[in-house]
Amino acid sequence: MNEPIPYATPASAGTGRTPIGIIMFAASHILLGGVLLLAALVIFFQLRHRPLSEDWIVIPVLMLLAAPMITGGVGLLLKGQTAWRGAVVSFAVLSALEAGTFAYAVGMTVRYALQGNPDIIWAGLFAALAFAVAALCSVVLGYLAGDKSRITFGLPPGETPAAIRNLRRVALWLLALALLTGPLLRNLRSLYPD
Repeated sequence: MNEPIPYATPASAGTGRTPIGIIMFAASHILLGGVLLLAALVIFFQLRHRPLSEDWIVIPVLMLLAAPMITGGVGLLLKGQTAWRGAVVSFAVLSALEAGTFAYAVGMTVRYALQGNPDIIWAGLFAALAFAVAALCSVVLGYLAGDKSRITFGLPPGETPAAIRNLRRVALWLLALALLTGPLLRNLRSLYPD
């Protein structure tokens, strides 16, 4: 009577259950990726009758961020080596993109602070969100390199390759580098809408 409910497909035979935190993380990234795709679509419809300008860059940037969010989120919910590899690649790419986004947001925050621009609140919230997503990506990369992940995804026994075990460390270094270099971006006027 107290038996846990088994997975519905034989694909999960011999695998562990996906931790609830990972399921929530996956779902939130699938949703956030969907929101970014929706935002790109809305921006496209707003800009479609305007001549090509720097405003158009927002669309591919949003799509570039959305793709690994959705792919990685789906990969976390599936089983097998292909799903695991897809999740590893997606979250490695996403952590690099989010570090870049964090650097951009830090530069914007510093720029607006020096200008006395009231949009500093928005820029600070943007930096905080980018930092949180990048930091969570490093946590998931650590999970994907661990033994629990091998069991959850049904991977063969053995040690995770050193390159994958070091991805979390690389993601954290990228985040630190973004914090240090972000303020240097403040003088690139073409990056920021004043």
